[in-house]
Parts: sequence; structure tokens; C-alpha cells
Amino acid sequence: MIENTIKIIFRTSLETDLHVEQDFHQRLQKALTNEKEQVATLQFDIHELNIMKQVKIDLRILNIYFAIFLKEYETYKNEIKKKENDYEKKLREQDRTIQDLALKLEATITREDEFREKDGLRSSTWVKDVDVKECWQCKKDFNPLRRKHHCRRYVYYIKS
Repeated sequence: MIENTIKIIFRTSLETDLHVEQDFHQRLQKALTNEKEQVATLQFDIHELNIMKQVKIDLRILNIYFAIFLKEYETYKNEIKKKENDYEKKLREQDRTIQDLALKLEATITREDEFREKDGLRSSTWVKDVDVKECWQCKKDFNPLRRKHHCRRYVYYIKS
């Protein structure tokens, strides 16, 4: 009987130790699973950080390109503004030149009219067509291309 009792006690002790070992094994399995999940989470976080690092680098590069673009755009804009100012200046100069020429033309026409009135050229002098063979001003012969009314440019009228 004692032997049975010892066997029972020994068996109970072994069963208890087995339960303790099984519980310990289960806790270790859970801890290992938790550790694997943490490793996976950390690896994902590292991957995201690497992506964010690359994005940050890309943003810096884009910022540099944008700064260069802005500088070139400002330079181009300034060149266009300068050309626009130059064109406006030339336009004003040309307008003044046209006004000056218009005034000179008006003065010339007035003087020509006065000259014609003084010399009696205002009333047209007609010469018979057969009497004129060449232009009295440029001395070129009349022909089918240079007709006698060519002399009207010089205010000399030929009577046909």
C-alpha cells in the first residue's frame, strides 16, 4: 500500500509538474507570438519610415527645382517687361516721329501751295499733246508704259 500511495503521490506530482510545464509552454508560445507580431509591426513601421524618408528627399528635390523654376520665371518675366518697356518707348518715339513728319508735310504742302500761287502755277498750263515728246522734269521719253499724264506728277499738264 505504501508503494501505491507513493506511486499515487509521485504520479500526482508528475501530473502537477506536467500541467505546470504545459502552462509554461503555452505562456511561452503566446509570448513568442506576441514578439513575432511586434517584430512584424516594427518592420512595417521601419518600411513606412523609409518611405517617408524618401518622400522627404523627393520633396526637397522638388523644392529645389521649384526654386530654380521660380528664379528662371522671374528672370524671363523681367526680360519680357524690359522688352515691353523698350517697345513702348519705340512706339512713343515713332508716334513723335510721325507727328513731326505730319507737321513737316503740312508745312511743305502749305509752302508748295504758296509757291504755286506766287508763280501762277496754280492755274494749270496745258501744252498740246503733239508738241511734247519727253517729260520736261525727268527728261524721259514717253512710251506706252510712261504716258504723257506722267508729267502731272510735276504739275505740268499736257493738253490732249
